[in-house]
Amino acid sequence: MSIGDPGLMRPPAVRPWKVNLLVRARTPLPSPGVGAYKVRDPIDMTRYVFLLWLGLVWAGGMSDRKRDVPIAELLPLLRLEGVSFYSLQVGPPSRDIQRLPSGSIIDTAGLIKDFADTAGLINQLDGVLTVDTSVAHLAGALGRPVWTLLQYAPDWRWLRHRSESPWYPSMRLFRQSAPGEWKSVVAKVATDLQRVLQSPSPSQAFAALL
Repeated sequence: MSIGDPGLMRPPAVRPWKVNLLVRARTPLPSPGVGAYKVRDPIDMTRYVFLLWLGLVWAGGMSDRKRDVPIAELLPLLRLEGVSFYSLQVGPPSRDIQRLPSGSIIDTAGLIKDFADTAGLINQLDGVLTVDTSVAHLAGALGRPVWTLLQYAPDWRWLRHRSESPWYPSMRLFRQSAPGEWKSVVAKVATDLQRVLQSPSPSQAFAALL
């Protein structure tokens, strides 16, 4: 296919998934009825109910590593109860999951072969948390809610001193206040996610908090 081929201008088709990977249980299990077995210390099942399903990307390509967030810095987010994180990370950084406590992130790297696969996953999620990489643009182009974490001096397309993008109405921007300083960025995201989780409809709140 040549550069001038009009087929290059068409976005990739989003392949539907034959199996819904994100089986959800949004409400607590009902209390045991009359005659059910009783336990001394009932389990609070609400802690296992995920209210929000988010895709996560923490590293881009090799061209600019300053935009990458070390995965250990994301632990305050990964410890939030009520959020289930699905890795959309590809390439060598996807192996960073092995350094995390078991179950912190659901790894989907084996399901992703191209952007159509990534788009299929994004469309099943409530939103995406990502650094400045292609997934940010893909989620924004799909019109899906996306929170993008930006380095102190990002690409010119993100402009300056603003928390929204003129290119993607569904995107919110979180910026470093100093070079290499991700702690405050992650803390801000965690605080806003807590607000989202406390709302009656977290998925709608995530999309609306722009």
